[in-house]
Amino acid sequence: GAVYLGADMRGNLAGGNYSNNTAAQDGGAVFVNGGLSGNIAGAAFIANIAAGGHGGAVSLGALNGNVSGGSFERNNAGGSGGAMYFGGAASGKFAETTFSNNSAGGDGGALAFSRGSLVTFHNLQFENNAAGGHGGGVYFGTFAGTDYNVTFSADADKTTAFRNNTQGSGRNSFYVGGAASNTNFNAVIAGEGTAAFYDPFTVDIGQSNFTLTHNAPQATLIMSGVNDIRAEGGRRPFISPPGRRRSGPTRPRARISACASPATRTLRSPWAGATASASCAWTSGTAPCPWLT
Repeated sequence: GAVYLGADMRGNLAGGNYSNNTAAQDGGAVFVNGGLSGNIAGAAFIANIAAGGHGGAVSLGALNGNVSGGSFERNNAGGSGGAMYFGGAASGKFAETTFSNNSAGGDGGALAFSRGSLVTFHNLQFENNAAGGHGGGVYFGTFAGTDYNVTFSADADKTTAFRNNTQGSGRNSFYVGGAASNTNFNAVIAGEGTAAFYDPFTVDIGQSNFTLTHNAPQATLIMSGVNDIRAEGGRRPFISPPGRRRSGPTRPRARISACASPATRTLRSPWAGATASASCAWTSGTAPCPWLT
């Protein structure tokens, strides 16, 4: 649309306003076929379109750097990643950025990751993003043999929040998807602020593991909605808070407060040839956390 690089890029995209650009395929405003080793800082991406591909505003083969201090608004992808798409692994920090009113015909209303990544979401706002597939706010696609390590954090008196994001016809903050085996998704709550999932999130990890660790007693974790953690593909739904296993409709839960001490909950999946009656178990690695309903 505006910037095209057919190979790797070393350097920064600093400042600027990328608006109303259109690409027939990937990267409505910026396309880097290889990896970006650098930062995207202080830039506004508004109303860009990847009509027949991924990354409504930005499409990267991979990322080794940070995305900070900018905004992604009203971008659209016919494929995945309404705002940004990562075709390979991403490593870096996403900070002080707003993703709002972005949309994708495929997965990831705002962000779509297709390979295991090491990323931190810090002081971010995901609002009113929509995916026709999975992941109203963010889509994490599982791939055999690759792991995700994702930290959700905020400074004191600030938040990283997911509000009014949708996948299909239902609300969703993020989706961990695919039936790939030997994949681990490790989510950590850190910092001194609030990580708020006002939209439910979905875990569909096949024969792999999902771990949620509340790693900072000063941090507050908010989870709202029905089936905060659930397994799809005909598998039995599991509802957060951990240890509260229910079937059928459940009432919304408003808050999980900060723990007096760190706590870890791991959802282990024994779902080889899974059926609706297959079961999983939450296991606690440390002292119980005061999960509130």
